[in-house]
Amino acid sequence: PSREILTFYQLNRAKNYNDYKTALSHYDCPAQNFAFADKEGNIALWQQGKFPLRWPQQGKFILDGSDSNHEWQAYLNHNHNPHEYNPDRGFISSANQHPTDASYPYYYNGSNFEMYRNRRLNQKLTELVKKENIGIEDMKKLQLDNYNLQASESLPFMIEQIEKIGLPQLSENEKSYYKLIHNWNHVNDKLSKEATVYQFWWDNLRTLLWDELKDRNIHPPHSYVCIDFLKKAGQHSFMDVQATPERENASQLVLMAFKEAVREMEEWQKVNQKTIEWANYKSTKIKHLAQIDALSVNDVMVGGNKGILNANTATHGASWRMIVELGESIIARGIYPGGQSGNPGSPYYQNFVEDWAKGNYYTLLFLDTEKETADIIVQRIVLEKE
Repeated sequence: PSREILTFYQLNRAKNYNDYKTALSHYDCPAQNFAFADKEGNIALWQQGKFPLRWPQQGKFILDGSDSNHEWQAYLNHNHNPHEYNPDRGFISSANQHPTDASYPYYYNGSNFEMYRNRRLNQKLTELVKKENIGIEDMKKLQLDNYNLQASESLPFMIEQIEKIGLPQLSENEKSYYKLIHNWNHVNDKLSKEATVYQFWWDNLRTLLWDELKDRNIHPPHSYVCIDFLKKAGQHSFMDVQATPERENASQLVLMAFKEAVREMEEWQKVNQKTIEWANYKSTKIKHLAQIDALSVNDVMVGGNKGILNANTATHGASWRMIVELGESIIARGIYPGGQSGNPGSPYYQNFVEDWAKGNYYTLLFLDTEKETADIIVQRIVLEKE
């Protein structure tokens, strides 16, 4: 049995925070984040779903399925789900981060919480709430932010290791790439060559660091763990590359990864007949749901990446950008990477893609009543009871 439709029915008619909260109480699955804002300046976020009560560590490791004691015994009361209402910091945020802090009394687990995008989001929102007036342009810059927080926390260390032991061991060609990335601003803009150099370098460094796990079907630790480990345990046995007779440390690992990154970049350019601007290398594709190339849009020139606010990877990205200014009249902007028609033969099939890639937005039509009209409405369909 399911009552999710009732939630959306009531949300569409909600007048205030209590109506919103009541509507969410009917929602079980799949768990979602529901944001709230009103004209009075109230804001809220509920993580709504039917969450099992777990004992500490339950579900983190394999359990005996034949033992009924290992089954879920009860579920959280709706009012105990993670939520916040008008927090002191002046904003709420949702970007796949850890949903609670350590004070939350109930155990939950997960392996894919985002470690960089939300921290960058919180940094920028903390700056913004100090402004007297936050406008739509501020929100556009926020959604299109290409700052790579992971690079800012790892690259200075990687540069330091090259400066320490590696410069004399670099060829002239390798030095040209090193000079390129040395003063990078950590921004994954679409024309950035430095972003591509970093990505090749980081991917190789991570592979060399965890080569011991290669054939053990063990997923390597998250990037932030790798960075912390490299900085604090440079002589650890994991730094050793098993394929070499020498015993490497973190500095040597960084140097080896850089040399391999240069070799791979040179090979990639030859094979693909492209230069290493970030958008070229990332090669973002907006895939048709059926994965049919002829109905997809390939090689979209956009910046960003996983872990970045403008979270465009090769195959995933911002499928809906929206900014709403609440007041006496509603002002809203939005854009999605597609078009108004699902017909591939229509000129409106993908006519929004170029504007989406450029970071443009369209004004959204907001009607106060079902009888209100507007000049841009070209057709209206009315469904009536018999």
